[in-house]
Amino acid sequence: SIDTSYPTSPNWFILEEPKNTKEHKPDDLEQKISEELPSMATYDQFLKAGLFEKAQHAAAAIASEYHRMIAFVDICRELSNKKHFDQALLLARTHLQGHFASRALSSICRSKVKTSQMNEALEIAELIPDELSKELILSTISRTLAEMGETQKSTSVAYRISNELSRSLTFETNSKKLVEIGRIDEALEVANRITNDYGKRRALAPIQHAIEKSGDKKKAEELLVLINSLPYACID
Repeated sequence: SIDTSYPTSPNWFILEEPKNTKEHKPDDLEQKISEELPSMATYDQFLKAGLFEKAQHAAAAIASEYHRMIAFVDICRELSNKKHFDQALLLARTHLQGHFASRALSSICRSKVKTSQMNEALEIAELIPDELSKELILSTISRTLAEMGETQKSTSVAYRISNELSRSLTFETNSKKLVEIGRIDEALEVANRITNDYGKRRALAPIQHAIEKSGDKKKAEELLVLINSLPYACID
């Protein structure tokens, strides 16, 4: 017969009847949740409701520094979208640093650009600590000014971009924008500021087509000679 008795060992776990514990009432649970919050979800709810002050308080109580910074960036962006620029700038400068400050300040700049507040956007751009983020915003401002036909201001802003390649790409974009609005001579002037030969070739091509279309065959031919003298990439 099979022995169904098993030896016991002091190292074995002994199952005990669970002790009676005091059950939490629903009110207690709600209180516990409310004490653990504000959380990411809480600040987001306040933000969606447009309750910016409460959203800031909720964000400040988030334990994780990373998630707290993300929350403040989100709040800055929404404040900017609602044109509360002073509040957004104050929040960015008092609560954020480094990468997070760059993100928040960039969002403020973009909102300023959308409302054609270029001078203010430039001032805020200078506060951006990350150089790459600053260059992206300066390029956006410069391009927008070119679209508005403000060629001189656009060029001045582009020269604030320290990276030569980024500056050349900005000039290339601006030149093409000027062609689109019929400012051919100014587009050519901007294209000639491009130090990267590949970019210059790409910028000159639409200018040459526009000049040829206008009937100035001689100038178009001269420009074509210049274009053909420049190196080209397979993406041209």
